[in-house]
Amino acid sequence: SLTKTKTLLLPFGAVNFWETGPRAPGSFVLSVKETSEKLVTHIIEACLSLLENRTPQVPGYSVCEEATPCYQPNFDEKRPYSWDLIKFIYLGESLRNEIPKGSFITALEKLKEVNSFVLDLLEQTKSDRLKLKEIKPFLERSEEIIQVIYQLSTDIRVIIDWYQTEKIRIPPGPLEQIYHQTYHTHFLLKQLIDFITSSPLTQDVKVDASP
Repeated sequence: SLTKTKTLLLPFGAVNFWETGPRAPGSFVLSVKETSEKLVTHIIEACLSLLENRTPQVPGYSVCEEATPCYQPNFDEKRPYSWDLIKFIYLGESLRNEIPKGSFITALEKLKEVNSFVLDLLEQTKSDRLKLKEIKPFLERSEEIIQVIYQLSTDIRVIIDWYQTEKIRIPPGPLEQIYHQTYHTHFLLKQLIDFITSSPLTQDVKVDASP
């Protein structure tokens, strides 16, 4: 991606191409699910097409030439809510106002409760009412609960995966810096949850915040 080299990605296993790329224009993500019966043939066709500067005519996603990575499918993909969330969070597209009921709503409410609890703890630490070492066990327990919530719904996993990725991006540094970045991450999560649960969900939003 850094050298803007066209790439063919075969997204097996736990790879999420909207997180990892490829990001270079002209790249292609083969839809393994859509090509399972003709996988080898489609891989060959995709490779030859890229080498000849052609867009592969096999099921997959082309990387568009935009500032923000844009993945355009060339097949009639099903539209689960999780994919709408992915495009909203990672690609900045609008989010439809049809929230799936049932397990997703339950998981989202639980995640909101846990995140609110963590934000309250961090606020108390900010006011010197508690020290960071005193709330560490509570933070660790909160992460364990979030992993349990992760199992409640396929759709909620998109949000938690994003949250975990943001946490991983917090670099080592002074304690105060880590505190502010941790607070920032949880505040972003709060904004995201609040927007998804708000009504109507027809407006665009930029998830941004500062502690």
